[in-house]
Amino acid sequence: SILATSYRLLGYLQRQQGLIDLAITNYKKALPLLRAIDLRIELAIAPDELGFALTQRGQWTDARALVNDAKEMRRDLGMRGAVALSLNTLAQIELYEGRFEISTEYSERALALGRALVEPRVTGLALIAMAEAQRRLSKTDRIPNLEDKINLLRAARDQSEEALRIFKKHEEKTRQVEALIEIGCACRDWAKLRLQSSSSRDDIRRLVDESQKALREAASEAGTTIRYRQVDAWV
Repeated sequence: SILATSYRLLGYLQRQQGLIDLAITNYKKALPLLRAIDLRIELAIAPDELGFALTQRGQWTDARALVNDAKEMRRDLGMRGAVALSLNTLAQIELYEGRFEISTEYSERALALGRALVEPRVTGLALIAMAEAQRRLSKTDRIPNLEDKINLLRAARDQSEEALRIFKKHEEKTRQVEALIEIGCACRDWAKLRLQSSSSRDDIRRLVDESQKALREAASEAGTTIRYRQVDAWV
């Protein structure tokens, strides 16, 4: 069990550092060992984490199957907070696949469960996932109206700011960086849309300043330990 758990933890650390292929390799080493000894708590974790890693390599079908398995096991074990985390992972899969409306539905369910259970980390993760889905949805032709696009971006900014407050309180650096990136991107895209219209309803200079401040802070925070997020902050 020690070896299996060690592979899983190594995979988690590598995924946090952006070393996705190495993480996938170690998760795949962990899973058969965990199944052989039927370590159910770990089996409720490892498939979810492997699913997320596979998502980042575009293997959405395998990822979705793994995460759904983890979600059902977590439900059977009464791990309601962990069920919400699996819902959030499913939201990420849909996000990567470009199905932003479905992603939002999953993150809304995760958020509702996180708030009901008073689980700040679950709540914060769901807020970040929802913010990114809505921001990306605003850039598609599926939302043709400019004010509807801006409403999505405003919501994304607000959700990310709430997530940032949560993760600052809990001192989780990686998630703070993710929230800052979403704040910066939402304000940037919002300012771009306002430049395309004749409306003066929003202060474009303030939005640009807010975007630059958030992205600079994200790059600075990421630069010390999570360099791949430093790149994300300036893309």
